[in-house]
Amino acid sequence: MMDTGQFLKCCLVLSLFWFLVELVTYLYNNYREVSTWTCRHNEAFHKLMAWRATKPFLYYGTCPYAQSLILTMIDAYVHLMEIGYASDREYLERLKRMLHEYPPNFDPPASGSIF
Repeated sequence: MMDTGQFLKCCLVLSLFWFLVELVTYLYNNYREVSTWTCRHNEAFHKLMAWRATKPFLYYGTCPYAQSLILTMIDAYVHLMEIGYASDREYLERLKRMLHEYPPNFDPPASGSIF
């Protein structure tokens, strides 16, 4: 038979063990979620930089492929912010500005033209 002291010690050990199992499970799931969103962001970033290297004279706002990569980066970064892993709002604003990057609207010079 177990007396009250041994029973309380056993309950304490079991509850401590349960707490540790829950903590490890939470940390593992959080790590897995962070690594998933970080990988998505980094993959889109590297593809965008490769696109930029091959097409240096195109603007982000004129290419649907570049826009889709930027939207993927924004989505992943927002998820990382919701988790609490990222907090740089300026970076998020820069990504949003990149979506609207278009060439300047210059009219050709009129001097020297013949009508």
